[in-house]
Amino acid sequence: MDKTELRKMQLNRLQEFAKTTQKQREEINLFHQFVSHPKVKASQNIGLTIGEDFEVDTLPLIEALLEMNKSVYLAKVRPHKRMDFVAYHSGDQLVKSKFGVLEPNLDHPVKNQLDLVVTPCLAISQNHHYRVGFGGGYFDRFLNQYQMQTLTLALTPMIFETADWPISMMDVPIDELIIPSE
Repeated sequence: MDKTELRKMQLNRLQEFAKTTQKQREEINLFHQFVSHPKVKASQNIGLTIGEDFEVDTLPLIEALLEMNKSVYLAKVRPHKRMDFVAYHSGDQLVKSKFGVLEPNLDHPVKNQLDLVVTPCLAISQNHHYRVGFGGGYFDRFLNQYQMQTLTLALTPMIFETADWPISMMDVPIDELIIPSE
């Protein structure tokens, strides 16, 4: 299956899954795993995105990181398919980007040399941690330019045993995958 077909299929699956209580249970499980994760504890500067309703809800993660006195940076898309991470503080105004993603409205300091980046996905392989995002290539370009630890939180419908999609030279595998535990 090519990535375009996979994205369409995953968007439908995730939108249906978002209507279930199972999604909420999995998010609570992922939250607890995330805040106690050694990479999170060891990192000071952490980059994230604020996802759509069908993705993992990162707002509780962001608030928890701020309470842990971590510095939080949110992804902000720029012209020419660039992406930067911009400092975020509790209460900062967020606006929807042209992709429908909430981003910082203010021009806070940019920090692209982060300790840890939490990458979004529509699909991810358990065996090699290759992910499929939304198709813009922003994260892969960023991760090819800046070397840092990466982590993805995946809901059950996002998880594939192997990557049944084409992997390109630009695709960057994620270091660690957090999935719902039993």
